[in-house]
Amino acid sequence: MLLPIGTQKFGMRHYFTPQQLSSDGLWRIPFLCGVFVGLSGFYLKHHVKDHKEITEPAELGKVVDDAPSNIDEQQRQPTPLELALSKSNLITLVSVTAAVFLWSGGFYILFVWLVIGETLLEHPVQNAFAINAISLFVTMVLLFPFAGWLSDRCGRKSIMTLGACGIALFSPSAMKLIGTGDSSKALMAQSSLGIFLSLYGAPLCAFLVENFPRESRL
Repeated sequence: MLLPIGTQKFGMRHYFTPQQLSSDGLWRIPFLCGVFVGLSGFYLKHHVKDHKEITEPAELGKVVDDAPSNIDEQQRQPTPLELALSKSNLITLVSVTAAVFLWSGGFYILFVWLVIGETLLEHPVQNAFAINAISLFVTMVLLFPFAGWLSDRCGRKSIMTLGACGIALFSPSAMKLIGTGDSSKALMAQSSLGIFLSLYGAPLCAFLVENFPRESRL
């Protein structure tokens, strides 16, 4: 899905002027194409079976058997939402929220706003949107499964820490390379940052789930 949308964005920038894209509302088309991503959700819901070891939290939040109707709160099993928002999980909740902020912010800066900045430099990067699409495909499509597999072997935190530190340490050098306006250097810089972001983002979903106790997962 990322490759067709990225290719579409590059093609629209090539065939339409900035005035046409803004005044005619054509810039909305790539965003509307994101609706098709939802089709994967319908496929997972209707065609993928739950793992046999995963049990539904059907009893959570229910009143214990043979209990009177006016049972108090202490005799009721807490729901997953109550467990997730409990004081014991407060630090976990804050930490996973911050982890998502870093991923979403890093992705938007690297693959949405950076390409705009490359066209506004004193020496603009030629074919900036093509470079962006190539980097996006290589790092977020081809390398993403490998980064997830690597986290299975080496641990979520270690791979995510490597990715986050790589972004922090290499970003200043990457910005200098992009600032030269050279297309090959911009591709190398953006792809390198994309690799580190992939190392951080691929294990993220599993990391979020694993940070909470089993009984609080929906």
